[in-house]
Amino acid sequence: MPEKIQLTRKELYEQVWSEPMIKLSKRYGLSDVGLRKRCKKLNIPVPALGYWRKKEVGKAEPPPPLPPFDGDETIEFHVKVEKAERQPLDAEHYTEAEAKIAFESDENNRICVPSTLRSPHPYVAKTKEAFEGAEPSRYSRDKGLLNAHGEKLDISVSRNSLQRALRIMNSLIKALEARGFKVLIVAEKKNEYYTAYKTCGFVLGQTIEFGLKEFLKQTKRELTPTERKEKPWADKFEYEYNPSGRLSLEIKNWSAPRKNWSDAKIKKVEDCLNDFIVALIKTSIELRTREVQRKQEEHSRLEWERLRAEREQLRREEEARLQNLIDNASNWQKCKQIREYIQVIKEDAIRKNGGIEPGSKLEKWLTWANQQADRFDPLVESTSSICGKKE
Repeated sequence: MPEKIQLTRKELYEQVWSEPMIKLSKRYGLSDVGLRKRCKKLNIPVPALGYWRKKEVGKAEPPPPLPPFDGDETIEFHVKVEKAERQPLDAEHYTEAEAKIAFESDENNRICVPSTLRSPHPYVAKTKEAFEGAEPSRYSRDKGLLNAHGEKLDISVSRNSLQRALRIMNSLIKALEARGFKVLIVAEKKNEYYTAYKTCGFVLGQTIEFGLKEFLKQTKRELTPTERKEKPWADKFEYEYNPSGRLSLEIKNWSAPRKNWSDAKIKKVEDCLNDFIVALIKTSIELRTREVQRKQEEHSRLEWERLRAEREQLRREEEARLQNLIDNASNWQKCKQIREYIQVIKEDAIRKNGGIEPGSKLEKWLTWANQQADRFDPLVESTSSICGKKE
């Protein structure tokens, strides 16, 4: 979301005469020309060309006064805030990547693509062989591009662009291997009858898929009256797609900070190979950061699960202890009631009969009743009653 910056017309006038426009304009997300136009609309005078050079030697004229203005004195700039880059979580990996990026920035390490294919890499030779005798596709989505099968590099180009594409890939693969990286053709079985082949670079421990393709050029043709009669359902125009000769190197991992390097008026794909390798390294940083983050999240999840299991175990143990307390208190109360009842029976028998005869039915019952009271008593060790046993 853009950041809104507010200032007065006078403040902008003072800033314009305190530093060069080319520096000031960046603060407000504009070019120096764009800021000059904004100042002109606001009737703010700006330094003429050569002013800052004259000021360095003390020959500049003083700034003209700020003229009056009929409009609003408050100015707003809406500056687009750049998204902060994902911070790397693996410092060692990041340091190694930074060194590799610095290597690519050195002009002495520029990758040059020769005008002829010399000593092709085995993968390039295998790809060249796969394209021999290949027929161009007739489908609109890739019309004119060679349709080759079998193990080969991810190259999708026309016959006219094939030699150039092979030279680019040959230089790129050799450069990657010279820098300690690996390139492999990886088979991916789609179904019982078809296997696709991906070109993957192994950069600083991360697998990154890339390829080289040719853009199609769209041409528009108006149907003749005869064709329109033969195809009354068709539109007035027909679109055709044919190879354009424009090549593009692309990284196919969705997390790549940049994905395409295409032919342009000033720069061709051949001139971008070092930049492409830098992008592979940056993609490696992003992938490694995500990998470490996933591991940290998994570790946090497992730790949370462990703590949750511990809490659940403690809860179950506490519930068991509480239930045991409730049961013991209940049993003690029952034990107390039974013993009180036994005492009443004994006193009643003594009052009526003067005593309890040994071996009598009552004496046996009293013995049994006391045993049952002991079984309920949590403070007395006793054998369980036959009533609590199940077959």
